[in-house]
Parts: sequence; structure tokens; C-alpha cells
Amino acid sequence: MWDRVMQWIYVGQNHAVDLCGTESYSGSMWDRIMQWIYVGQNHAVDLCGTESCSGSMWDRVMQWIYVGQSHAVDLCGTESCSGSMWDRVMQWIYVGQNHAVDLCGTESCSGSMWDRVMQWIYVGQSHAVDLCGTESCSGSTWDRVMQWIYVGQSHAVDLRGTESCSGSTWDRVMQWIYVGQSHAVDLRGTESCSGSMWDRVMQWIYVGQSHAVDLCGTESCSGSMWDRVMQWIYVGQSHAVDLCGTESCSGSMWDRVMQWIYRSWEQREKKKSDGNLFVLGTLQETV
Repeated sequence: MWDRVMQWIYVGQNHAVDLCGTESYSGSMWDRIMQWIYVGQNHAVDLCGTESCSGSMWDRVMQWIYVGQSHAVDLCGTESCSGSMWDRVMQWIYVGQNHAVDLCGTESCSGSMWDRVMQWIYVGQSHAVDLCGTESCSGSTWDRVMQWIYVGQSHAVDLRGTESCSGSTWDRVMQWIYVGQSHAVDLRGTESCSGSMWDRVMQWIYVGQSHAVDLCGTESCSGSMWDRVMQWIYVGQSHAVDLCGTESCSGSMWDRVMQWIYRSWEQREKKKSDGNLFVLGTLQETV
């Protein structure tokens, strides 16, 4: 499973899967695996080790967890960020008054913090689909949605199964987890892509002078960019684009941006009846 799952965090000459493979990578599995979001004294770019990485792919690629002059840890803003590195780091999926671990709500979530937090990529005896607990999920949204972290013999584009997808949105969009001969950064590399879908699509991992939130800024968001961009978290009857739809999107950047992974227990219960609706989180209405 790990051979397939972890390829989406391909690093350098070796696959990220090597993190739990024959490579030494001292420390526990999580220490090794989670290095891709490490934000201690060094940037996540350090994942590529001896490579200089400066001003290179990693500087560009890893900006999705890099914000401004500070580390991603600054995502918690005025908060004290007290606690260990992980307490600070994991706030990038911190939403509202509860931690992302609350995604499992009233469930026991027994085990250490990692057991609870990392359930969204849980790959033990069951698929990550187990996040939905008692729901069967088989052949449902989870089978489709969670395949975005499946990269076996085919590209992620194959996530759409029997559909050809060739030259379509999926071929283009899903290249961000492409782990072939080129890095995802090539999406903005030698290819023209200028003024095209990629300029718009890739903004979700661009946090230079503008915030990704700008994706729903001056744009109308209706039937255009959002339909294409947000398909990677497309869930059943509604597009993730609805995040900037009828919702006011009021609040700070993070309130808007992070809503796509927001999930309260109440909403989970509310959506349980519809097997087609579930992703890492469902949008909570702005208070």
C-alpha cells in the first residue's frame, strides 16, 4: 500500500515510498513519512537532503506550505503556537475551535495524536475510506475520491478509471502528483501554460505576492476556473467550488481557504445519508 500511496510525495531521485523502505531514515515511520511537512529550522525542501535546492524546484513547489517571510507555522498567526513542532505544524489543517483530529468527532480515536490526526491517510488494514467509520463506502465516493493518492502503474489521471481523460482536464490537472521523469514543478516549467488553465490551477500552491484565496477573488467563480481547478476534490453532486459560491467567504484568508477541509461532526452526520458527499471536510457555513 505504501509503495503506491506515498509516491505522491516523490522526493529527488528516490520515491518518498523509500521513506519506509530499505532506506535507513532513522526514527519511527511517522518521523520518516511526515518529513514532507517538516517546518523546523529548515524548509521542507530539506527533504531532498544533500541537494542545494536553493531557488530551485523545491523553493517553488514547497511554497504551498510556505507563507510570506515565515514558515507555514505562522498559519496560526497571533496564536502562541505553544507545544511541539507537530502541534504547530499540524495547524495547517487546524480549523476553527477544534483540531483536524476532530474530523472523527465523537469517535474514540484511540491511539496517539498521529493515529488520530493522520487517519485521513490511514493505510493500515483498511483504506483511508475508514475515516467515514460505519459507512460502507464501498464503490462509493471514497473509492473514487481517495484514489487521488493512488499511483500504481498508471498516472493519477487514471483515477477516473475507464474514462479516457486523454488531453482532458484530468490529464492536465492531475499532473500535480505526477511522479514520472519530471517534477510537478514542470507544470510551470518549460511548458508555455501562460495565461492558461495552469496559471489558474497552480495558484492553489502559489503563495507569493498573492494568496491562493485570490482564486475566488475578482473571479466570478461560476462555471469556469473553479469547475476545472476544484475537480480534484470534486464530490458527487456538488463541486468544491461551492466554497466561493453562495457562501460569503467573509473572514480572513485562512477562514476562506481552509474551509475546503473544514468538517464538523454535525455536518458529517448530516451528510451521512448521501453516499456521494464526503471529502476531507465539508464546508461549514461562515458564522
